[in-house]
Amino acid sequence: MNKDLKNPGSSNPAPTLLVWSLIGIAVASAGVGVLKACEVLSMARTAEYGIIWNVGLNAAAWLIFGLAAGGLFWAIAWLLMQNYRLMENNRLATSLLAWAERNPFPASGGPAETPSGEASAARQADKESPADKNEPAIPLTSVDSYILRDIRDQLAEINANFLLTEDQLHLKRNRRQLELAEQLTAQIEQAIGVRDLIQAGQLLGRLRAEVPDDVRYAQLKEKIEQTHKQAQADEIQIATRRVEDLMAVGSFDKALASSEKLVLRHPSIRDAADLLERVRREATAFSGEQRKRLCGEIERHVEGRRWRQAVAAAQRLLQAYPDSGEAQLVNAQLPTMQANARLEDVRELRDKILDLIERRRFAEAAAMARDLIRQYHDTGAAEEFAKRLPKLDELARGPQQVAVK
Repeated sequence: MNKDLKNPGSSNPAPTLLVWSLIGIAVASAGVGVLKACEVLSMARTAEYGIIWNVGLNAAAWLIFGLAAGGLFWAIAWLLMQNYRLMENNRLATSLLAWAERNPFPASGGPAETPSGEASAARQADKESPADKNEPAIPLTSVDSYILRDIRDQLAEINANFLLTEDQLHLKRNRRQLELAEQLTAQIEQAIGVRDLIQAGQLLGRLRAEVPDDVRYAQLKEKIEQTHKQAQADEIQIATRRVEDLMAVGSFDKALASSEKLVLRHPSIRDAADLLERVRREATAFSGEQRKRLCGEIERHVEGRRWRQAVAAAQRLLQAYPDSGEAQLVNAQLPTMQANARLEDVRELRDKILDLIERRRFAEAAAMARDLIRQYHDTGAAEEFAKRLPKLDELARGPQQVAVK
């Protein structure tokens, strides 16, 4: 609120001077008591033992008297200030209520609109009203207007309740509980419709707390549970289709990860566990079929003496299933297959070099012979072409065409 509303003018001035005077008297009384007690105690140095005891009692009496008097005046000052504040709060509440009654707010939140004649009459009545002469002008902001409307509604509610009997109050409370239950029920139904079950559960808890005897609680709770089960079933159905698509293309690693995630989300649902077991079973079967297929491929290449294809198939088997029994057997045969594949490469190069010599393309034959000697220097073909390489170079440089023997 603004400053004028917080501290409106009043015909009753604040007792500030009186309060501070009482506070001053309280401090002075306490100080006098302390000083007198110190003065009496200072006289005990030259007194006898019996007199010292009387001096101590006298000093204590002065101290207690001074503090008690100071506390009394302080309490009086505090009570005066509290009484003034209470009177000001009551006066402000009365002024606000009177202002709100003269300035009603429509439902839209703006000032009430009246015909021009009625507005002029209302303004004239306000000017002539003697009750307004002693009331301060209270400029209001929009925020203040909403606060005043709320204060007015609450005061009107209290006033109305005072005029009702016990039975009427009971009927009023029942009617309000019924309205609240209908409102919460509609909100719960809406949340269930969009499957926002968390919001629906929170609203259901509020319904149980504020309207505990409402007969719709059990129905709504059962509906939320059924919707939750249906949502779980739909999620499992969608996950099952996705896992089946992954298994169809042989992506069993992704299918297994997806089914395990589904089990973690719904550990108590049997369908999720069954899906995981199915994926594991089919993954094992697929793995066995793949190993069997690769072993058969390796065997066919070995029988056809296609050593390079056999080595490639063996490496695929070792990479995909390194811990399998088939991998151990193939790993034992792999060095022999690699050696044979190397000899196969040497034979192919030798045949190409001889073909180039027959077609009298000596330069190309010499270059290919050097590649064979460099890559396969420990073979018989390398030794053979190392002896024939000078002649090939000579034929490649010379114009004559001499057959190489």
